[in-house]
Amino acid sequence: MPEAIYNELSSRLEHYISEHELTGKLPGLQKLAKILGANHITVRKAVELLVNRGRLEVIPSKGTFVCTKVPRLRKHCLIGIVGAFGTGCCREMLFERLNAFISDSGYKCMDIANNPRLFFANPRLLLQFPVDGYIFLGDSLNRSILETLMEDGIPVICTVNSNFPEVNHVGMNHFDGYARVLKLLLRQGCRRIAFLDYERAGDFRNYIEDIRDIFISVLGTRFEPDLFVTHDSAAYYRRYGESYHEAAAMKTINAWSASPPDAVVTIPPMTSFLKRYLPAVTVADFHTYSHQSVADIRAYADFSEVLYHAIRRMLELFDGDKELKEIKIPFIITQNELCEMSG
Repeated sequence: MPEAIYNELSSRLEHYISEHELTGKLPGLQKLAKILGANHITVRKAVELLVNRGRLEVIPSKGTFVCTKVPRLRKHCLIGIVGAFGTGCCREMLFERLNAFISDSGYKCMDIANNPRLFFANPRLLLQFPVDGYIFLGDSLNRSILETLMEDGIPVICTVNSNFPEVNHVGMNHFDGYARVLKLLLRQGCRRIAFLDYERAGDFRNYIEDIRDIFISVLGTRFEPDLFVTHDSAAYYRRYGESYHEAAAMKTINAWSASPPDAVVTIPPMTSFLKRYLPAVTVADFHTYSHQSVADIRAYADFSEVLYHAIRRMLELFDGDKELKEIKIPFIITQNELCEMSG
């Protein structure tokens, strides 16, 4: 859609300005079009977006100029956090810690929604909250939400960035974590290593393919496509209700029964069934925060650390930092009470 093209081009233009440390007057539209490899009409739209966001300024009869400092466009002193993380008192305690962490800045964090899909159908609802910027957790951000907020000049940070390269990203280093777990399993003598998870939808559908690439890269000729299994969680839930995790796990376990793998990399809801019905198989599970598990290997992130870094980055954006940054937090990998952590 045109809006996506304009947003992508405006991000490229902003990156070009930052990379070449441009100040003062910008080149004309025709020259910018040549530099960016786009037509001048599209470049004009991209320039208009940056003007609306306070990055550029148009002075009649003089031209377009780079703003020396991006003003804070809003003064609500609130950062909205959207997405699921913890429940009940655990979530409340997390926000208490976040607000204590941010207190010296004069800002506070607002817990917007534990069910972000409320905003997928009508992203403009997010414009009604009195916040200066948004941090989106997990898969709570989609393209329509991003375009709506960018058009309004609202800073956005996401914790999963595979489909939004124009957004500041602070998140877990998922793919490094998977690579480290696979190498650990190989060192332990596992040769047939399987994967079991659910498919991802929408803007995150390529996440599983990225993990598959890690498996192929690390395992090489030991990678077995038949052992890399994903299921449609929605379809299983419609058919089996609250027992859908067990149904998905059992379908896979039965398929592997004749020749089970040495190890399975999976998610916590599958772990107990794998350990019960394939007790000889080593199980490693991944989660976005520390969790109780019967897995032989647990990989998880210190998600509060992710949020601390995201808040710091948001404050930098409020202060006019225009650089696009990606900050990756390493997974913590534990095995038999021993902890391995590396960058």
